Amino acid sequence: MKWHRLLGKVYVIGALIGGLTAFYLAFAIQFPESVIPLMLSSSLWVLMTVFAWITIKRKHVQAHRLFMIRSYTLALSFIFVRILSDLVEKHNFLSFISNSEAKAATYEWGSWVVPLLVVEFFFAWLPSIRQMKVKKIYPVKATETVES
Repeated sequence: MKWHRLLGKVYVIGALIGGLTAFYLAFAIQFPESVIPLMLSSSLWVLMTVFAWITIKRKHVQAHRLFMIRSYTLALSFIFVRILSDLVEKHNFLSFISNSEAKAATYEWGSWVVPLLVVEFFFAWLPSIRQMKVKKIYPVKATETVES
């Protein structure tokens, strides 16, 4: 067995254990503002990992790569939420929000939504913008068809 296959299996097992544990934690946590963001981020982490595994089994390497980057982003969001928590509590980040529950909900959501949006910007939005610029430079004539 090659080392990348072994690392892949270890990551999939770790992501499943981590994601399912985080999903359970969402029900056991004492902070109601954290329940839904934690449930969604853990579910998406498991889904992205499963989708990555399915795509590599079907030999779709490019799709696998994109799903793995999303999965790693969601895995790291559990670390990023702790960094944001420290920024909020120790360095007065999000000081414009006076309600402590709203502040906690904001950084809980922001810890995984913002990084995932940044990743999606580079995967989908930026290539679309570049493609639109190319179409403006080289417009398609009315008699031509565009192939995907």
